[in-house]
Amino acid sequence: MRSLTTLGPMWDGTEIGGLAATEELGRRIGTYDLVLSLERPLVDPVCAGCREVIHGSDLLRDLRARELSTDGVRYTDIVSTCDGFVVPATGASMPGTAVVTLQDHDPGNCAGHFALPRDRLARALALDAVGRRGV
Repeated sequence: MRSLTTLGPMWDGTEIGGLAATEELGRRIGTYDLVLSLERPLVDPVCAGCREVIHGSDLLRDLRARELSTDGVRYTDIVSTCDGFVVPATGASMPGTAVVTLQDHDPGNCAGHFALPRDRLARALALDAVGRRGV
């Protein structure tokens, strides 16, 4: 069986800082395109893909419409309730994905999003998910 294991996945984007709610409101009242045209020259030179990780972005809507998962692939998401970037961290997975939360294994572990690749427990859980002994 093939597998995909992710650390701090963003399958459903983030709602950090209320950005998704703000964008959705802009879509409903018809100001989204205007705000986007003003935002692009400021944000894109620094992070052109940043808007695509916001829950409800055009990219994520398109991906969801195309079915994110592939038959025959086992998906495992390693998440941290302290992620801070993926908000909410435990609700961002695709249906049918095994979600492994760091704090279920070590309640004192508070690794944030960008620390996950360096976190010893996160790495061990990822190795376990792909069938290698880590924990």
